[in-house]
Amino acid sequence: MREVTTRRYSEQLPVPLRALGVVVSAFMFTAFFVGGAILSWLVLPLVSLYMWRRSDKERILGFQRVVAPTYRLSMSSMRWFGSSTFNHNAYKLDLENPTVVIANHPTLIDTPAFLAVEPNLICIVKGSFAANMVFTRTLRYCGHVLADGAEEIIAQATDRLEMGFSVLVFPEGTRSPPGELGRLHRGAFEMAKQANVPVLPVVVTCSPPMLTHGVPWHRRPVPPASYELHPGQAASMSQWKGNSRKAATHHQEMFRGALAQPATAAA
Repeated sequence: MREVTTRRYSEQLPVPLRALGVVVSAFMFTAFFVGGAILSWLVLPLVSLYMWRRSDKERILGFQRVVAPTYRLSMSSMRWFGSSTFNHNAYKLDLENPTVVIANHPTLIDTPAFLAVEPNLICIVKGSFAANMVFTRTLRYCGHVLADGAEEIIAQATDRLEMGFSVLVFPEGTRSPPGELGRLHRGAFEMAKQANVPVLPVVVTCSPPMLTHGVPWHRRPVPPASYELHPGQAASMSQWKGNSRKAATHHQEMFRGALAQPATAAA
């Protein structure tokens, strides 16, 4: 899936166009954070007054319906402003039944991209983003897993799977190294085993790289980056006799092959 291109970045453009690109990028980031704050501190608390008698699953689904248009608008705005070619309407994941969706994590927009395609996905949120006062309340309202420690994450994610949701996991645990793939951890496969649900791999490609480690937020590819999701074939953990290490190693090799990277053993 690696693509050889002659693309260039905004730094190579004339100064006026370069400045315009920075302004556009700053506007999109500002709108995302302002919109997130309005949702977290005004809209969703008001919606919760209407939802308080509902079951946990009904509340989560209700909040997800309210938030879903913001992810679609965010991804569409990147296309409208010439940052990315991604069109969420062109994708559909086979999530008729609860599934653990695993993906590589090359950019900052991976989670919004998946949620624009499948707004009822539950995500694993770790680190500073989970503690961000702008987004934490929205994440909790929508049922996403905010936890530290593998056991707590697996327990909460398994609970969501048993409720009937599908869960999105980036098994590397952080963003992928530019143009590469980090080691896959076993937590996603343990979730699938405990909840007795399949694993669906999705390879994410972005050419040229943007919004990744070592690439400034205002660095915009010209023409827009080709950002795509490549769903694979869902598989049951019984294929590896419930062995999460073997499942992780298999998917490590599968992802690296798809990304044209040499295979290494999984953690």
